[in-house]
Amino acid sequence: MSNVITKQLTVLAGATTNLFTYTIPDGYAVFGFTVTAVARASTGGVDEAAHYETKFSVKRFNSGTPTMIGSPVPIVVNEDDAGWGLNISLSGSEVIIDFVGDAAASVQVQGELMFIRRPS
Repeated sequence: MSNVITKQLTVLAGATTNLFTYTIPDGYAVFGFTVTAVARASTGGVDEAAHYETKFSVKRFNSGTPTMIGSPVPIVVNEDDAGWGLNISLSGSEVIIDFVGDAAASVQVQGELMFIRRPS
């Protein structure tokens, strides 16, 4: 069964902002995630935009600590500003997906987190 979570937010100038936090529940062994984000900023008459899509997998056996299977794989990275981007990490049982914004302008971000999971 696939699940989808969507979110819209503003990343303030010079900030990194959480786009998604997902807690890996007990009872599931393998997760496949796809995160997609589109972003836009306009400052001083300059318009910038980006589109990102990254896939990654997490395993959790016998209610142990979740771990990444390999590293997140960027599938699409189309951006006007190379300073923008997605950071994906694990902290305890949480998958954390942050958006890194622009040093000079606020960025409007729309994100979608899709995942499929396999019970233990």
